[in-house]
Amino acid sequence: MLKKISGHIRIFLQLIKVTVSLPVTFLSFISFIIFSGQINIITWQCSLGVFLLSGAASALNQLMEQKRDKLMDRTKNRPLPTGKIGNSGVLLTSGVLTVFGILLLMSISLTCGLLGFINLLWYLGVYTMLKTRTPFAVIPGSLIGAIPVIIGWNAAGGQICSPLVIFISFFVFIWQIPHFWLLMMIYKNDYENAGYPTFYKIFTDLQSRWWTIIWIISASLISMSFPLFKVIGGAIPAIIILLLNILVIGFSIFVLLFNPDKSKIKLMFHIINLFMLSILILIAVYKT
Repeated sequence: MLKKISGHIRIFLQLIKVTVSLPVTFLSFISFIIFSGQINIITWQCSLGVFLLSGAASALNQLMEQKRDKLMDRTKNRPLPTGKIGNSGVLLTSGVLTVFGILLLMSISLTCGLLGFINLLWYLGVYTMLKTRTPFAVIPGSLIGAIPVIIGWNAAGGQICSPLVIFISFFVFIWQIPHFWLLMMIYKNDYENAGYPTFYKIFTDLQSRWWTIIWIISASLISMSFPLFKVIGGAIPAIIILLLNILVIGFSIFVLLFNPDKSKIKLMFHIINLFMLSILILIAVYKT
């Protein structure tokens, strides 16, 4: 009995892409703290709402991409390609998650609910559809990570037009582009076997790596401007941000230009993810 229950839980976690949904949830969680400086019941309510909607979007995304998922080593063991769950089960699960997610956010504010619903539609109707047509789908698709930042900010009582939240969202937006391009480098053959367009059809391998470095440097420059614009105060966070940027830029140049093997690129992928999380935590701790 316990084995059966654990099996269902494993399928559910795979379906909602928990390793993706949790970082998305963190973005709204930390944004709430950046504005309010506290954690309360609304923080958890907002985070749960974002998590449920992210899980619903992930499940529906797998439903839409199941034929391609069968062709990729990275995704062929997901619940739909392996037949562990059917289309109706995915629709039911995602429907329940969507309803409860939107209700949770709507009970905080109408804006939170609308932003959550818009993000769901954008992920499925824009990003997922564009992925089959252009390798540059990641650029409009990067809004998917920026919107949870605004949701958390608004849930804490902030205005969505605040320059600070727009600035933070823009940092998250830019960071996601090299995040996805590194994934495409790591799983190049998988993407091509499944029929997804990759930037290797447009750029040479070296050009692709140079463009990724440029996006990483762009995210880096934005992060280094946080102390300049007094988003955070004090010498300590400014020094930490500088050191983090030296590490990220130096390692990305070393890997992508001089040692671009798959294991090093995977490590680079994890480093830029930790870099983004570290910057947001620093803003939460040292915000002026």
